[in-house]
Amino acid sequence: MSKILCFSGREHHYKRLSPVVNELRSRGHDVKYICCDNGVANYHLATDYLVPAGEEYIHAMQFFSSPMMLAVNEITKTTLQRIYIRDGVADWIDPVWITGAVREMSELLLAFTNMLQAYKPNAVMILHEANFFCKLLAYLCKQAHIPCISFQEGLLRHRDQSTQGKFNLASEYSHLILMWSEKSKQAYIDAGVTQDRLRVTGIPHLDRYVQWKQHKDYKENKAERLYGLGFRPDKKLVVFAPPQLGRFEGSIDKSLAEIAEWSMNTMTQVAMCFHPFEADETFQSIENAFKTHPYCKLIQKPDTIDIVSMADVVVSQHSTVAIETLTLDIPFVELDIDRVGILESLVDQKVATRVGPNEFNKINAILDGNGLPNYVLVNEWVVNNAGPRDGQASKRAATEIENIINA
Repeated sequence: MSKILCFSGREHHYKRLSPVVNELRSRGHDVKYICCDNGVANYHLATDYLVPAGEEYIHAMQFFSSPMMLAVNEITKTTLQRIYIRDGVADWIDPVWITGAVREMSELLLAFTNMLQAYKPNAVMILHEANFFCKLLAYLCKQAHIPCISFQEGLLRHRDQSTQGKFNLASEYSHLILMWSEKSKQAYIDAGVTQDRLRVTGIPHLDRYVQWKQHKDYKENKAERLYGLGFRPDKKLVVFAPPQLGRFEGSIDKSLAEIAEWSMNTMTQVAMCFHPFEADETFQSIENAFKTHPYCKLIQKPDTIDIVSMADVVVSQHSTVAIETLTLDIPFVELDIDRVGILESLVDQKVATRVGPNEFNKINAILDGNGLPNYVLVNEWVVNNAGPRDGQASKRAATEIENIINA
């Protein structure tokens, strides 16, 4: 039995990694979640999702002692001095964010170090290195010669690599990176990541949805779940799941207005699922605007993928929702009401349908089984971008982690 720690900084970390955690536990490994405070914003505290799930977890600050505060003060002061020597940093980032983040990082530097020394895990799992919690933990694991395993989290965008070198930033310290597909793996190799650190498993968090849709009781179970959310199981369901609104192409207000009008005119059920990082005020505003609409509902719980898995059509833009939708054999629509163009459009790749102003009849056609993209092209795209979709990705991921531990 190996001791494995899984970092869960926010709820989506838990949801993405729990299938692999559960598979490792079924094989007899001792896997515990670790978490920490999100000091600046206090988003997604462990008490909000780990405690209700009945999960044991270790809090990083359990390994922080009062005498360490003097060291934190010194690290924070020295780091801030170095930051402010560099011209222009504070012009782009509010000083309160800089100070809060640096102090939090300084505390975690010492807490994570003590945690690894005290717990002595055989391996550590993180979702990715794209935030300072995971980046710091991956770095400390490398220093302590503890394998750190990270995962591809979303659809790879070539623009992110060309402008930010994002593939490289996501793989600086991880011992192993588990990829969705051979195409994704090749993108990392092309970016300079060595092949021996990359393994293809598929998408672990989609396993249960793939298995669920293949189950003999799928239709009955789906009907029960839809009814529980306030939707009629005998009617079609369209899911509108945009990316974070700050990245939405065009006017979200105009898009919502047209969706509402189309839904009303055609009596089509629409579930609206927004990114969990949107402000509470945003959710409240949308909820108030649609509270009397007979067919459109704002859904905050359960998770977006739970709703997407029951959809007849999904409407979005550039988002991980797109690949989840296509992987589950659900038609995908790119919404471009303002005709501003969509970043790395899936329409251009011939696997999605574009809907512009006054083109909602295209969604009607899809719901009637017409106007769908070529199935062969869609299937080829899914194989290239999502990898195996046999519901066994978590098993493959667990095996790769065991191989690293036993190497």
